[in-house]
Amino acid sequence: MKLKVDDLRPIVIKMGYPASGMTGVFHSWCKEPFYNESGTYLTKTFALIELTDGSVKLIEPDSIRFLNPINTKVKV
Repeated sequence: MKLKVDDLRPIVIKMGYPASGMTGVFHSWCKEPFYNESGTYLTKTFALIELTDGSVKLIEPDSIRFLNPINTKVKV
């Protein structure tokens, strides 16, 4: 299946991040492995974002805001 730009969710980068105010599209969630100070192997989740200038960034989830809410019905 080929992904079209219309299938991607638009985002804006929140204030406080170096590229704040820039817009782009969300591609997927990614996990990056690392070792903490005590040598424990951990992973951290990032958003894979393509910015409107064509650059691709891994950005912490709390640094992005989706511009279109997801189209699902949630029962409360």
